[in-house]
Amino acid sequence: MSHVADQYTKAKQIYRAEGFVSLLRRGFAFVVGLLFFCRIHYVYVDPIEKLQAPNEADLMPKIGNHTSKAVSSNEEADDLEAQGFEFRSQVANARERLAKGAVALCIFVGQELACIEWIAMTQQAYDSLGQPPFSVNFSKKEAWSGGL
Repeated sequence: MSHVADQYTKAKQIYRAEGFVSLLRRGFAFVVGLLFFCRIHYVYVDPIEKLQAPNEADLMPKIGNHTSKAVSSNEEADDLEAQGFEFRSQVANARERLAKGAVALCIFVGQELACIEWIAMTQQAYDSLGQPPFSVNFSKKEAWSGGL
């Protein structure tokens, strides 16, 4: 239901900012996009054993005032919002995704969300992310990450 509410809110914003003709044009493009779409997806698979221990300094962003957070529940997301971090306002369907077991890895600059990646360790979590079909054997401790 939250997806419908998100779309309704977006439609109201377009109507107020750009008018009825723009809303009609965008609505038509949205419906056509549901029927006909073309996307490019890059898939890579790396066994954990092949990864070597990286130098932590090489992985750190070259910006100041950044914070990394892993969000694995709606309670943690609510705590982030209470601390002033922009999470819920920036991430569509976060409540449903977290409730289904997905984990959000976030990087904040100040309190603004700069990057997010989703991790699914169960089929239910993967299904909540709305990604294209991909074979992941969760029973053999495989996981999926994406939505970056």
